[in-house]
Amino acid sequence: MGVPAIDRFNSALRATADPQVSDHSGVRPLPHSQRGATGPVMPPDEPDSLREYLGVLTRHKVVIAVTTLLTLIAALAYSSSQQAKFEASASVLVTQGGAASILSDVPSLATNNDPARLAATHVNLARLPIVARRTIVAAGLDESAGAFLGRASVTAEPDADILRFTVSDPVGEQAKRLATIYAAQFTKYRNELDLAAIRSTRATITRSLARLADRGQQGSSLYNELSQAAERLDAAAAVQGSAAVVVQPAIGATQVAPTTKRNLALGLVLGLIWGVALAFLIERFDTRVRSREQVETLVALPALGELPKPPDVAGKGRRVSMLGRPYGAYAESIRTLRANIEFASVDGAPRTLMVTSAIQAEGKTTVASDLAVAFARSGRKVALVDLDARAPNVGTIFGIEGSFGLVDVVLGREEIERVLIPISWAGVPGARPTVALAAGGGRATEAQAETDPQRGGAQLHVLTLGTRRPHDPADFVGSNAVRQVVGDLTETHDLVIIDAPPLIPVSDARSISEYVDAALIVCRLGTVRKPHLRTIRRIVPVLPARVFGVAVTGVPALPGYGYSPPPGEEDGRT
Repeated sequence: MGVPAIDRFNSALRATADPQVSDHSGVRPLPHSQRGATGPVMPPDEPDSLREYLGVLTRHKVVIAVTTLLTLIAALAYSSSQQAKFEASASVLVTQGGAASILSDVPSLATNNDPARLAATHVNLARLPIVARRTIVAAGLDESAGAFLGRASVTAEPDADILRFTVSDPVGEQAKRLATIYAAQFTKYRNELDLAAIRSTRATITRSLARLADRGQQGSSLYNELSQAAERLDAAAAVQGSAAVVVQPAIGATQVAPTTKRNLALGLVLGLIWGVALAFLIERFDTRVRSREQVETLVALPALGELPKPPDVAGKGRRVSMLGRPYGAYAESIRTLRANIEFASVDGAPRTLMVTSAIQAEGKTTVASDLAVAFARSGRKVALVDLDARAPNVGTIFGIEGSFGLVDVVLGREEIERVLIPISWAGVPGARPTVALAAGGGRATEAQAETDPQRGGAQLHVLTLGTRRPHDPADFVGSNAVRQVVGDLTETHDLVIIDAPPLIPVSDARSISEYVDAALIVCRLGTVRKPHLRTIRRIVPVLPARVFGVAVTGVPALPGYGYSPPPGEEDGRT
């Protein structure tokens, strides 16, 4: 596919708002039912299970721990910087006028029958600056009335005629002393107010009696009544002091600051809350993909396989794990991927499979190579073609770099039969996977490999890109000559696996998808980002090839059943 084909692809990509719309080029997005199994379409980036929430907390446990620790340290430092403070309280009983009011019949300050109003009146009286100044003088303090009232409080008991006087001080004994003095000074002030009212009334009666005596009316009933009232007032004045009484002086002081234990407990709770919030904030802006579930959600495709890191395979030509170490967690995951691809294509097995990725360094070449070996081991005749014309790597991992390849065939310099490199492994104990070589050091032909009894018949052929690179990779992979080569390989092989460039940075894989049956997308956890997968999600509907799903690489390896090789086959022998 040349430049016009790429333009057609871009036109089709713009038409993805309606999957049934196509432009005049004839490139139409295929329905999901014809592109193989697809995963459920879910809103991206929304945790939908307790497992995902726990995963966020686990990934950011260090952030949560550090945040909590710093908050605890701050709480401890705050507690250490606080000055010690003690509080003590004294209680005062207040009555509605007391005995003086009863004896004198003179209305007192407490004649209101509303208990709430009466309590508020007494509290306000206790908070008057004059009461505070009297307390300061009596206690011998050197501070203003406002400063004293700032560290003192007066509250009324809700169901009793009791006022509670509380004073704080850095010294516990001083707090007790000040609370008691404060209560006593209020009682004196409160009783003085009642006594002042009695004396004012007594003076008025005395003047009235004097006027009656001047008129000679000492025997009148009014004179007698006023005389009796004067006697009652004198008696009331004698018992003044019963309207407010200190019933409980301060007997102990309680430390109210610093509350180290409470501050540490509060710091622990706040630290955990802030740590969890910070963890989810980091997760919200973290574009890394960390789980198979995230991949499936973001691309709306099923994960056909989860592949751990391939084992290290030493030796030239032994970098393909399925050749060097066909047992273990990685080999089993490759076999699982192979089986899932077969299950996904039950309606018609693909003859050509493109293996690509979103970006570079996701392991697509490794997956394509090991998958080719896995299909070949299952009895299929497989051809692996390197069509990553920008960064070819198939020859390197098989240890056959420097040989003629696809470019030489397209240019007419070599025949395809001469550049196909058979890869075989022995069918008897003691033989190792090897590259079939012809006499004189050249690569063997397919017939030579199949007739070599030491190699047991090649089921896998590798077609590298060759020693030359095309000047225009996008036009090269979309050319009719390359299409013809792939078509010829499908005639002689059961399956052709193509290692294609990544989908996002270049258009090569989109061109290749026009002449392959199916595609597999490789996604590496920790490498691919969420925006990349969202882009893949937009690209997939317009790819002409069926997209079976994704292969997730970089997952942690888990121990399991049957991963150990049989005795005598530790080195990849079959």
